[in-house]
Amino acid sequence: MGVTVEDVLRLPALRSARVLAGHKGLQKVVTSISVLEYTDPSELQEQFFSLEDFRRGELVISGFVSIKDSVEKQCEVIRRLYEAGEVGLILYYVGIFVPRIDESLLQLAEELSFPLISMPENSMEVQYGSAIYEVTEEIIKEHMTDTYLVAEILEKIAFLPSYRRSMDYLLHLVSNRISASLFLIDDKFRMINCALFQKDGRELFGQICSYYEKNVNRLPADTDRILGETRMIVNCQKIRNGNQTHLYLLVVRENGDLSRSLCWQAAEAVQLYIRVWSQGHGNVGKDEILKAILMDEQVKMQRLADSMQFDVSAIHHMILILPRKNKKENSQVNWGKIQGKVKQTLDKNYMLNISGVFDQCLIILTGEENIKGSYQEIIEALMDDIQGEKEEWQFVLCRGMDNTREVRSTFVECKTYMQEARIIFPLKNPLTCQEIQFAGKCRQTMYRGEESLNAALLPLKDLDERWDADMYKTLETYFLDADMSIVKTAELLYLHKNTIKYRIAKLADIFHYRVNKMPESYELYKAVALHRLMAKLNTKPKNER
Repeated sequence: MGVTVEDVLRLPALRSARVLAGHKGLQKVVTSISVLEYTDPSELQEQFFSLEDFRRGELVISGFVSIKDSVEKQCEVIRRLYEAGEVGLILYYVGIFVPRIDESLLQLAEELSFPLISMPENSMEVQYGSAIYEVTEEIIKEHMTDTYLVAEILEKIAFLPSYRRSMDYLLHLVSNRISASLFLIDDKFRMINCALFQKDGRELFGQICSYYEKNVNRLPADTDRILGETRMIVNCQKIRNGNQTHLYLLVVRENGDLSRSLCWQAAEAVQLYIRVWSQGHGNVGKDEILKAILMDEQVKMQRLADSMQFDVSAIHHMILILPRKNKKENSQVNWGKIQGKVKQTLDKNYMLNISGVFDQCLIILTGEENIKGSYQEIIEALMDDIQGEKEEWQFVLCRGMDNTREVRSTFVECKTYMQEARIIFPLKNPLTCQEIQFAGKCRQTMYRGEESLNAALLPLKDLDERWDADMYKTLETYFLDADMSIVKTAELLYLHKNTIKYRIAKLADIFHYRVNKMPESYELYKAVALHRLMAKLNTKPKNER
């Protein structure tokens, strides 16, 4: 089943290590181990972590030397490692470079189930090399003895959130496990998904197309060797895709041999993935384009778009519709009915639109509206379309995205921080993606250390000194629920508008600036939002009210 983080900690080089947080992640499988010493979050590191072929499943070693004095940056690195698919972090030389492990790191690692491991503190005797050698040796030894990979791969996929559970991700896992490149093609020899073992091997598929003349009937029934500089070996496995159609998995290795058993297992993993999570994977349809966009399957997306003459570059807006109450996976929501109700409004107002259900959410992607400036009316019409349904629906509006990757990243951000946005803005419908992103930043602030948290709450200091529950409730409602409207604040608090005017004026005296004027009140607005979020999540601010 693979070498887990827990297995690694039994090795002689790591026996003295302590798991500080993230114990629930100890059963994650380690595919490799690496050192990440330059850890300062930057544009360069942003590009590094966003590489689509970034190897997943690594156990990372670091001393946090370049960010030893910044708890905020240390938290950001842990979050990035987790999002990149890494399985844990081993910290060396704590007490020598990093003075101590801040509590906020432990909270974040625990929340993410991301093992945070510390080598003995104040010791220069432990070194990276011993751990790297022993972990690598253990992984190689396990691969040689445990040659059944299907269960291991599918277990990794099953525990992922649905928006990361893609065919590309599956193929990358298999590719790393069997040390071969994989190409999934249809019956017209068009590539749907791929995973390259050697990252400079993008010309492989072109060579294969030429050799077999783009004819699936010429593909080998057994392992075939393409003679040339690389002496490429190709194995073809047929995959059932439903409705009597087939896909073909090409397993390719350069300068070496291929195990027939591993090739068969690779195909079995792909076949099971299609049956469980992606039936009709190679089909052509707008809903498949939408899924490919949200799963960041760029090759598949472009192939489908070309086949349907659908211009994905014209997609700039996204609308999410989801139940306001949390739903389990087996929810009985009639999504087909909901999708049908909004179709007429979409077709009437957009030349380009696609919609589909993904991760218990109806997702609508559109180009520009037919009548410029009609966006608000369109949203109101969509809300009216489903008003009679039993559920109470939350709309999320995401406008002005430049490309499909931004569409996906925005969707992931919305799903990740939807709970926090609903806590901060419980009365807002629709929400905007900017409001959800703001909620996400508030959430992240909670895990950036006491110093950063206190700094974020500092604008409330003047109100703390003369605490008045009614005044704070007025400020909170005015900012977060009433869009800084005196009339709406009065309605929500069941007070006369003159009472609210008096309180807002008094707040201006307390803070020494008008609380409805930007940019003066921006930091105060953030502090109020953070305070509401902490109160709801039972995380007490330093100055408990």
